[in-house]
Amino acid sequence: MTDSEAYNLYPELRHWYDKLWVATQLGYLAGIEQVPCAGHYIVRPIMNLQGCGIGAKIKFYLNNETIPDNCFWSQIFHGDHVTIDYTRVNGVWQQGHTFQGFNSPDDLVHFSRWTRVDYKFMLPGIFKEITAPHINIEIIGDKIIEVHLRHNTDPVMHDEFIPIWSNDQACPTGYVRISDPEDHIDRLGFFVKPYTS
Repeated sequence: MTDSEAYNLYPELRHWYDKLWVATQLGYLAGIEQVPCAGHYIVRPIMNLQGCGIGAKIKFYLNNETIPDNCFWSQIFHGDHVTIDYTRVNGVWQQGHTFQGFNSPDDLVHFSRWTRVDYKFMLPGIFKEITAPHINIEIIGDKIIEVHLRHNTDPVMHDEFIPIWSNDQACPTGYVRISDPEDHIDRLGFFVKPYTS
């Protein structure tokens, strides 16, 4: 299921795709229009169903500098970037596929790889209101930055997957190329290690 499909399927839960709403509910320093004082901020689209990391940038802003329309500013979090699936079982969220992503502060969108990790994360109480059977969250350190009303659509059956961003990108030795199950704006597929019997 894509984010667009989930957004239409659960109209009563659409506010979870509003990243500014999520940030304010979780008590983060965030807002719209102008930054409160000079400093580095992460600025992202408030809502983006075509790949929620798209448009995110860390930048230095001057005091009261205006940010782009339909975006919000937020304090910057530090730590590992992790994506986690959860399934509601008897009213309780059970953690599933958990992967750490690797990118750089200069390019928050084009991850170099995702690797399965053993990392436990307890959802805040506010998540009890979500009635959808599956969710996926993205965290940096211990801070939730995105919520999806569906599971991770990446090839989570593999322990590692490398996104392909260019047709010139070399396939690592021992990996094979597979298609992207999601219609991502500029991702062309993945490199994964083939299964062995």
